[in-house]
Amino acid sequence: MPKRSLFQLSYVGSQSHDLLLEGTLQKVDALPIGSLFDPDRITHTFIYPNSLSIAEQGDYWTYRPYLAVDVPRHLAYSYYNALQTSVSRTVGSLFYGFNYTWSKKLGIRSASGQPGDPIYPRNNYGPLSSDRSQIINVVYWFDLGNHDLAQHKSLDLVANGWMISGITAF
Repeated sequence: MPKRSLFQLSYVGSQSHDLLLEGTLQKVDALPIGSLFDPDRITHTFIYPNSLSIAEQGDYWTYRPYLAVDVPRHLAYSYYNALQTSVSRTVGSLFYGFNYTWSKKLGIRSASGQPGDPIYPRNNYGPLSSDRSQIINVVYWFDLGNHDLAQHKSLDLVANGWMISGITAF
């Protein structure tokens, strides 16, 4: 390229399978049909079903001590695809580099607090929270060099051997 620059174009891709997918067993404490018409398992008294508090309903649950049952499974998968371009120059006193990445990261989403389909993980497929579709990075530096500035002592102390540089990311 002109000005002794280098241009690079590359494709980067990866896929991951059998990732951990955490979730809770759904309906672990679902009440069997007609169970609220049976006597309470603790007090052995009949109570009108609509007047039961959550704590009183717990007496009818099949698994009373458990509020939720965590079920770890290795069903998740993800894919990453990216097109990366860069232009750089590393000769002379001016150095620079421009990088641009266009990418997509898709997979099984299992964000906490959001409902998901525990039976068919494919229904939770989409962009992941770590997806960054476009990234631009710019790095640059200019070498002021070592000059003999004996006649200008103050300028020699300030500018001799210094470098101006910066990094910018979008």
